[in-house]
Amino acid sequence: MPRYLADFIEQSKRLSFNIHSKLAKLFLSILDHSLYDEQQTMTFEHVLLATILFKTASRISNEKDIRLYQAFLDRMYHHEKNGILYQWWTGFWTITGMKFQNVARDHIKQFLDYTFNRKEMSLTGLLLVSHLILRISFVEYIRNFLAIMYAIS
Repeated sequence: MPRYLADFIEQSKRLSFNIHSKLAKLFLSILDHSLYDEQQTMTFEHVLLATILFKTASRISNEKDIRLYQAFLDRMYHHEKNGILYQWWTGFWTITGMKFQNVARDHIKQFLDYTFNRKEMSLTGLLLVSHLILRISFVEYIRNFLAIMYAIS
């Protein structure tokens, strides 16, 4: 079943607001379930999430649709800071962050925490363009960025 849903999403050029709404609710509800079963195998719900999450992210075409996923993304960010959900959170923002910078701006604190406290660099590009969103000069932004990088090294 996850494969058929993934194929449907991949073949669709655009998903409707209604479908995004249902997917966002589904994704959020999946976080209520355990990631692994008794045999330490990933549960069906999380296999489904893994199968369709990035395909869904690539089909988001406007700011209204991505805002539907904000509760899910925030919960995923705080849910598991050392595991696969955190990697999926990063992957989702890697796909959507540059395209929807106004929405990404609402998560700058999470991106900074991810980059500097966890010393992960995958969202650095998104942070580098955020100076436009924050309306500070690029020179000031780079100066602050380098000072923080120096402090954590």
